[in-house]
Amino acid sequence: MKRLIPVLAFLCWCFIAQSASASCLVSFPGCVVDTIKTSTPGAMNTVTTDAIDTSTATGILIGQTWDQTDLTSVSDNSTCGFDNRGGQNSAISVFRWTYITNTLSCRKSGHTFTLTKTFGPSDMFGVIVVIAFNTMYSSSAVDGLDHANHADTGTSLAIGSFTPSQDNELVCAGGSVERTDFAAGIPTIDSGMTILRSVGLVSGSNWPLMVACVQQTTAAAINPTFSMASNSFYSLAALALFANQPVTSNGCIAGGLLAAGVGC
Repeated sequence: MKRLIPVLAFLCWCFIAQSASASCLVSFPGCVVDTIKTSTPGAMNTVTTDAIDTSTATGILIGQTWDQTDLTSVSDNSTCGFDNRGGQNSAISVFRWTYITNTLSCRKSGHTFTLTKTFGPSDMFGVIVVIAFNTMYSSSAVDGLDHANHADTGTSLAIGSFTPSQDNELVCAGGSVERTDFAAGIPTIDSGMTILRSVGLVSGSNWPLMVACVQQTTAAAINPTFSMASNSFYSLAALALFANQPVTSNGCIAGGLLAAGVGC
């Protein structure tokens, strides 16, 4: 029995370590796993995320920011199709949402995603964040994604009011707030949204990025507003809407996808 104790302890450690690497940084309904990666000196124009397990995801959402003088593309190590929606420029950087159009056929363990500069005179200063959900439709997921705004100064920025077309929608907002390393605090957002991932400015490496989501139960008008402590920045934000299947009390998908082993 004594000989088994170290073995059992090792197995428990392995299980905890694997579980910790396949989860969301912030607990959020339907969030399976997320990851974020930035440019680094010497590798400024290609950013590849750490490998994540998307095998139970029904929808994958990707936020990106980069220098506004450049053009970029997103790719992965599977067979995903990408739909770029909701790009918004400021005087310095761009924020864009991308979603996967064929999640059920391209999800996998060991899934990586890459943001690459395809054209431009400057380094990319890029950030890519990937969030996988098990509560999104696997196709025709976007309800609306044209709500965006930017400002060259100020301490807050509203995206613009809109109302989802149906109940149980996942509403996500994201953006880049320039000239701040978040030393004065991470920007906040209202409308009941939860900031899932953020990274501050790192000089010579990357622009800041933040993304937030809220799971509505009843469709209602929403106008997310980011607020910042500093006035010395440029800012932008974009909004994504995904039509969700209803979520049960234990966080699983209600309906047909459960029969395919998706969700719980």
